[in-house]
Amino acid sequence: MALPAQEGEGLAVPREKLEAIRRGKEDGAASADREKFEQQEKEEWAKLTPEQRLERRIRRGASAHCQFVATCRPAKLMPGQSGVMVVAALLKGNAVIPSPPPVELLSPAANSPVDFGQLTVRPAEVGTEAQAYRGQPVYENYAWFEIPVTMHPDAKLGDKHRLAFDLKFDLYDGGSAMPVGRFLEQVSAEVEVGMAVDPNVVGHRAASAAPAAKAVEPKAVEPKPAVTEPVPAPVASGDVVDTQSSTGGAAPRVTEPEGDVGGDVLPVASEDGLPMPLLIGGGVFALLLVLLLALRRK
Repeated sequence: MALPAQEGEGLAVPREKLEAIRRGKEDGAASADREKFEQQEKEEWAKLTPEQRLERRIRRGASAHCQFVATCRPAKLMPGQSGVMVVAALLKGNAVIPSPPPVELLSPAANSPVDFGQLTVRPAEVGTEAQAYRGQPVYENYAWFEIPVTMHPDAKLGDKHRLAFDLKFDLYDGGSAMPVGRFLEQVSAEVEVGMAVDPNVVGHRAASAAPAAKAVEPKAVEPKPAVTEPVPAPVASGDVVDTQSSTGGAAPRVTEPEGDVGGDVLPVASEDGLPMPLLIGGGVFALLLVLLLALRRK
């Protein structure tokens, strides 16, 4: 922190003493100097704007309040090809990012294999959990950032690179709307120089073919008008009746309808063509007849 108190001009405490106080190496005789230094620091801090206070207390790493996950889409880029770096900021506890988000992409390393474009942020949703931001646009659970990237034309096929860059951002407390602090966080993702296979092409074809197969439905059978002519006697399932009408014309063929016809179920025929209940009844009758004959002989 660079304060006017460190310049040594117009201060009752010499610079050497101030440095010793900051390092905590002063003895008991310097307690009065410590009080003067702390008072001067409070007065100077009170004159700063909120933006100046955040800028003077930038902290490296925000893992206690936020976690970043980055990926390159597509994962492979040909030399000269462009893609997008998608960064997800997962917020923890009461930490939120107000809208518009105070986020800045710092210049990446000079030897980076890609050229970075301008950072954009997806729109924020209306707050529902953060008490101080309810009904207002705020990033209270997560935030999505997108950064265009372009692979250098002289990149070598097959090489893998880790793209690293710094993000400077502010976090606020969702309950009090007070600033938690300004942070610097390094974000990185891996990208390979090569041709990426687009899985959306295969998925799109399979998805388009599936609805086409489902679109074919059986046509509804229209009901036929009622027949006023005499109806022939019922026949067993599977029989075919082909008779001539009294007028000499061909009578309709009676066949077994397909599917479930409803109504009573006809008895199942055996291999000899006789219904199963008749066979069972005949067997029982024969058994009773044998028993009666046996009783008579006694």
